[in-house]
Amino acid sequence: MIEGANPWKGKEEMNNNTHGPKNWAHLHADSLRRIVARHDPEIDNAEMERRAAIYELLGEMLEIEPDAPRRIMDSGALNDEVKAYCAIACKAAKVSEDVTETILRKISAAFDDYTAAEAIRQAEKMRH
Repeated sequence: MIEGANPWKGKEEMNNNTHGPKNWAHLHADSLRRIVARHDPEIDNAEMERRAAIYELLGEMLEIEPDAPRRIMDSGALNDEVKAYCAIACKAAKVSEDVTETILRKISAAFDDYTAAEAIRQAEKMRH
């Protein structure tokens, strides 16, 4: 597993921050809103506002359930998106179509065999 492959590593600590009410998702929403406030004609402000709203929603979810991202992954709601990113990465790495199909089948099986937390633990073991 490559460094940074765990998208929630490091962010969990921010979720447990007792120094202020904002978690990383709220901070990201604030950053997007600062971009909108510049009124740059090159920026699609409506799209930035939509993205900020999504991060605000995620921030609220994290306040209620810090493990929400893993629960979303466990629901299967993002399986197709994850496989699409993997297919793009395989193509960029010039992996053959046969191997790419095998990898995508293995990913589908891993979704069934592991929870998100188990997958992260398993991947971290493989790195060491």
